Parts: sequence; C-alpha cells; structure tokens
Amino acid sequence: MKVLGDREQTLCHKKDVSKYGISAALAMLLIIQLVLFTAGYRLTADDAMFLQYAWRGLDHVWEAAREFAYLTGRIGHFFMTPLNALGAYWAGNWLTRLLMVLGYFGVMVLIACYASRLLAAGAWRVTAFMLLGMLALHPLAYEHMPPNAYPLQNTVPFLLVLAVRLWLVTQSQAPTPLVAILYVIQGIAMLVSEYVILLATALIAIEHLNHAATSSGNQRKFLGISVCGPKLLADTLLVALVMAIYLLFLWGYPSQYEGNSIDGLPNLERFFLTSVYHVLSGLSFYHLSLPEMTLATWGMTLLVSLTTFAAAWYLLLRMPLPSRKQAIITLLVTAFFMLYMAFPLAATSRQQQWCLEFNSCGYLDSRTSFLGVGVLLYCCAGLLLIKRPRRKVAPVLAALLALTAGLNHASNQRTANSMAQRSQPWEAASQLACELPSAAVIRAGFINTIDPQQLVALHDYAQPQLYWLEYMNHLRSSGHCGDALATEQDAIRNPFYLPLADPGFVKVGNMRSVGYEVLGSGWSSIESWGVWSDGESSSLILDLSDPELANVSALVLHFSVYFGPSIAEQEVAVWVEGELQRRWFFPEEDSANCCLRHIDVREHIGKEEVKVRLDYQFLRDPSYPGEGGDTRQLALGLRLLELVE
Repeated sequence: MKVLGDREQTLCHKKDVSKYGISAALAMLLIIQLVLFTAGYRLTADDAMFLQYAWRGLDHVWEAAREFAYLTGRIGHFFMTPLNALGAYWAGNWLTRLLMVLGYFGVMVLIACYASRLLAAGAWRVTAFMLLGMLALHPLAYEHMPPNAYPLQNTVPFLLVLAVRLWLVTQSQAPTPLVAILYVIQGIAMLVSEYVILLATALIAIEHLNHAATSSGNQRKFLGISVCGPKLLADTLLVALVMAIYLLFLWGYPSQYEGNSIDGLPNLERFFLTSVYHVLSGLSFYHLSLPEMTLATWGMTLLVSLTTFAAAWYLLLRMPLPSRKQAIITLLVTAFFMLYMAFPLAATSRQQQWCLEFNSCGYLDSRTSFLGVGVLLYCCAGLLLIKRPRRKVAPVLAALLALTAGLNHASNQRTANSMAQRSQPWEAASQLACELPSAAVIRAGFINTIDPQQLVALHDYAQPQLYWLEYMNHLRSSGHCGDALATEQDAIRNPFYLPLADPGFVKVGNMRSVGYEVLGSGWSSIESWGVWSDGESSSLILDLSDPELANVSALVLHFSVYFGPSIAEQEVAVWVEGELQRRWFFPEEDSANCCLRHIDVREHIGKEEVKVRLDYQFLRDPSYPGEGGDTRQLALGLRLLELVE
C-alpha cells in the first residue's frame, strides 16, 4: 500500500472539505426552496376534484380513471388519475407535502447526475453546477404547474425513468433478468402520460447520440455510425411496445378532449412561438415580481445570493469544461429537446390562444422542458471560459447567477405568500369540522365562513356548499377530529361521527354527505358525478316534510344536456304531481347556459312524497352513425338537486 506524503494528504483533505462545503451549500439552497414550495396546495379546480375522488374511496378513483381514459384516449389515466388523487389527498398534510416537493426536486438531482455522466464522466463539480443553476432559475410559478398542482403526476414517473436510465448508463455489465425488470418499470412509467414518453425518448436518443460521438472506430457500426447494438435493440423494442399500446388504446377510444388535438399544427409560426414561450415560462425571468421587501426577505435574499455566488465561483474555477465543439453541439441538441417536450402542447390551438393572446404560457406539462436548463448553463459557461482566464471571467459569471438567484428567491417569496393565503380555506374547513356539534344543520350561506373570498377554485359543476360539507364530513369520519369509529352505534362516544347536513341539498348518485335519495324511475346506473336519464322520461321523489324546509320555494336542478350526432336540440316537459308546470328548450349552440333550472314547489311543502317527472322530446339513438357503442337512450345528466328559500 502506498503511503501518501503530507502534501498529497493535504490536497485530498482540501478536496473532501470543498465537496462537503458545496454539498452543504446546495442543501441549504434546496431547503430554502422547499419552504417556499410547500406554502400552497390544492390551488386548481382539478386538485379539488381529485381530492373529492380520493375521499369518496378507491371505487370512485378507479371510475374516474376509467372515464378520463375513455374520454381522452389516454391509457395513462389508469395510472395518472390515482396518482393525482393521492397527491391531492396528501397535499393537506405538511409532511407528505414536503416529501412530494422533495421528490420533485429529486428529479432535478437525477437529471444533473445523468447529464454530467454523459458529458463529464460523472464529475461531481459538473453535477453540482447544473443543480445550482436549476435552483437559481427555477421559479415558484403557479400556473397549473407541479409540485403545487398535480404534485405526483410529473414526479413519480419521471423519477422512475431517470433512475432507470441513470443506472443503465453507469452499469456496463448487469444480469439480464435485472435489466429486463428495469425496462418493464420504465415502460409502465412511460405509459403514464405522453410527456413521460417524450422525456424517455429524448433521453434514449441523447444516450445513443452521445455513444455515436464518443465511441472509438472499432465499435460496431450501423450505417456508418457507432452503435451499442444490444442496448439500441432493447431501447427500440421498448419504445415500439409502449407506442403500440398507447396508439392501440387511442384507436379503440378516440379522444373527445380538445386538449389532445393537434389542430394548431398547420399554423407553423404560432406553433413555434408557443413552443418557445412554453420553454421560457419555466424560467425565473418570465415570472419575476418583487415583493414588498421586509427585513427578513432582504436577509434571505442576501443569503441566497451570497451562497450561490460562492458556490458558483468555486465550481467555475475548477470544474472540467467541454470542448468548444462539444459545447455547441450539446447546446443545440438540448435546446431542440427542450422544445420537443413542449411540441404537443404547442400543436393545440387552445394552448396557442392561451399563450399568445392571453399570455398564459406556463402549464403542467411544459414545465418538463426546464430539466434541460442545467445543461444549457454548463455549455454556456464552457463557451465563455474556454481560452479565457478563469480567474477573471468566473467571478463575473458567478455574480450574474447569484443576482438571478436572489431576484428569483424574492419573487418566489411573494408567490409563496399569495399561495399560502389561497390555501387558508382548507385550514379553516379543517378547524371548523372539529368545532361543529354532531349532526349540525348547516344552511345556505355557510360557505362564507370557510372561503368568503372564493380563493379555492372549483369546477363550475361543483356546488361550493355541498363540496365543503362533504369535505368536513370526510374529516370528521376519518379520524381527523379523533378516533375513527366503525359503527354508528359508537357515535355517542365520538361526537364527530354523525355527519353535518343541509336539508336544502338532495344527493344524486353516490355522493355520501347530505340530503335524501330521490331518484325514481328512468335513470341509468349511478356514476361519480351524478346520473344520466335513460328513456323517454325520468322521475324524482321528494320528501318535503322536514320542518327545516318550511320556507323553501323552489327545487333547483344542476344538470347537463346530452348533445351528439343524433341530438342537436332538446325540449323537456316538467310535471309536478301530474300537472304540467313548464317546458325547457335547449338549443345545442346554447349548451353552455343550459345547466341550471328552477321548479316551483311552494304548493307541496310539508308533503312526504312529491313526484316530479321529466319528459324528453329527443333521445340519443345508439344506432345513429358516430354515437359509439353506448346503448343508453340519454337525454339529461343530473348532477345535484338543491332546495332554495
């Protein structure tokens, strides 16, 4: 064994200390980011919807997954919807929210390790510089972006794909069964969404391009290009199999979702501009908005800037640099693949309009383009430092990165404050759920005590009062306010078990929170959102005998009207206790305003059984061309009944 001299031992010791110091600096910057990124949660109407699926149970989650998959032609919804429901549910707990944000930043750590492995043989300083750059430029930009919206959708599958690809590029020899298992895991992860497919195919292409550029002349050739035959074959089969499954499902269930269409592709200028703006929207420059600087904000901004400057200066002086040719080629390839990640969104005319007309370019899936930022910074730094004295150029570049990091932190602080405020209704509902007495009756207007400013976004079809009642009942029955009980007989020992209720709301389908079962004849099978009519008429049976309903004047129906190839308009005759009360006419062009109507019930208050019958002039014809395989004669989809004073 060779014994190191004093000088060599000192150099090794300094190297270890510097590595630990840079790692500590990156960890501190990451923790600062984590604190800001955990401030807000459940900020989109979709997150609120997924949460509702989660608290209703696995059967609802699976039913929603199936409906979304068939509607959009995306087999990935069988994986994606449960992930989104779980993410929305976990977001309410600070610890699990922290773990999800950690996973999101873990994707950046893996991409930095992966890129440095390909570009600099895994040099830790290159990995650290890429991660430092991503932390400095990553905005807390809530625009339906993870990890504050859909926190698991672009985290779990990306972590799996990156972990598999990183392992494959670092292991030259591995048992075939283990490699096969890893390819199966990667294939399943790719099926979650088109954007996981895009990321995986981009990584695969980059790996093989890198192999062709760096392999020696005695390697196996294909069309004059150096290739790794077994790996190329395995990757090709993987992509072919995944695409076959994806396209076969899409062929079997054609998408009816406009977000899937490529109707904007013919307009090449708008397509390209939208792609570019979606990439730029993932950078801090696109979102800078400085807050009112308090002393604490100044202090943290200064700390972030100084830490970034010191770490960047050290790394720029010592990290290995690419050659000019390698830097330029890598820069161009990375820029292309960043645009490649945004191409599907940019091909949709709806996204083009949102981005170019309404200046709303950031979106859930375009955030994935950000993963190339660290590589871009490394290549740009290499071009600026090659053949120039590092000691003169490095501090200037470090100062620019530090300034950007400081401004980004201050802007993120403002966004975090706003997001924390928008998340307050969840905390208010959680507290109120444990304060109300057992079986309390909550009348209309109660919603103002939870979310008076309507900060929580809900879909148009969701009735806020019913949503919050159902949410609080879930908290009370799940043990949030004490030990959950298995039977109603134990309610006397747990005052939180009996549900809150509003007799002014009548439940439809399997919504479990409030009201009465009122569906008579003429309805199809119950679904998570409500129920479709099936046949020429359908009936409702109302119990209006409750004294709490003494001042009720009308029954309000929240519903949808079916329009399709066989139905272009609809007329509904409304009968109450055998008397024709009114007729509703719905032209297809006015379908956006069709979904709420009143029925006068004042004469029937106090009766135990009041029958309302709805007769439909037009029914869906299953045999009509284009109507698909559904055999039901649909006309009206009932979502909610509300008794109003």
